[in-house]
Amino acid sequence: MGGFSEQQRRTLLTMGTLLVGETGCNHSLERAIQAFEQWSTRLEPAACFVLRSVLTAWNLMPLFSRHLSPFATMSPDVAQQFSEGIRDPYRLMVMRIVKGLAGLAFLSEPAIAKRFGLAFALRGMRSCLSVKSEARLPHDAPKFVWQWEAQERDFHLKIECEAEPRHFLGARYITPSGAPRYCHNTKVAAATLTLRTSGAVYRLTTRDSCALEWVLPEAHPAVKQWV
Repeated sequence: MGGFSEQQRRTLLTMGTLLVGETGCNHSLERAIQAFEQWSTRLEPAACFVLRSVLTAWNLMPLFSRHLSPFATMSPDVAQQFSEGIRDPYRLMVMRIVKGLAGLAFLSEPAIAKRFGLAFALRGMRSCLSVKSEARLPHDAPKFVWQWEAQERDFHLKIECEAEPRHFLGARYITPSGAPRYCHNTKVAAATLTLRTSGAVYRLTTRDSCALEWVLPEAHPAVKQWV
């Protein structure tokens, strides 16, 4: 598999600058990105494709907002502002679409097609008959549940994730506008991906290795606040 494109490398460099700051050590970041890129070439083709798709999607996401420039070309201050504002409701909707596109792109990869003996790909948002996302977080429920599904002309894709409240940790942060937000995170959720076609049903599952996160304006009473 080939490496990252120049824009994907610049996206990683901008992300790295946000993490370590402008210390004059860009050459160290560049070496780290080169090592990461070399490591990524050893991944399965489908995983490498999704990784590059996510980097491209993150770079282009600001074009959906008032920034009107790719992430890779932003100054550190503007990139920080955009990254902190990504949890705004409108950008959350965009992020859900990006995640859906990445999932559908994953299913279209040759390695996955070979495993299933079929190939599936999103032809375009207009050809997708429906896209739906729903979260259920009642205070007294034994489990939190998130579902996402999309209907194409010849297949239906559904992703279901769930985890017990005790497996979540909460983290409070302040948005650029000064409003508090509360993240609810777990790395041990269960997940099921179901692909239905006219002639068959395919299902992939994991019991305790799915990352799941919600952001709410108030802390959920069933989740322990960590920070």
